[in-house]
Amino acid sequence: MKFPGADHPITIEPNPARVVVSIAGRVGADTRHPLMLSEAAYPPVQYIPLQDVDVSLLDQPSHLLSL
Repeated sequence: MKFPGADHPITIEPNPARVVVSIAGRVGADTRHPLMLSEAAYPPVQYIPLQDVDVSLLDQPSHLLSL
């Protein structure tokens, strides 16, 4: 497990861009409030608020709803 530090920086900040996610040709998520996690040299990851996700398109949304 890695921990944030000078040798492994981790940042989370608002992404000002709109993020739209398509699933099988349908909009599965559409948000103007994503968070972007940047960790060391890995590509950034977008986190989308659950209220902006169409959970009916997910196979097993029950584990997401417990967050």
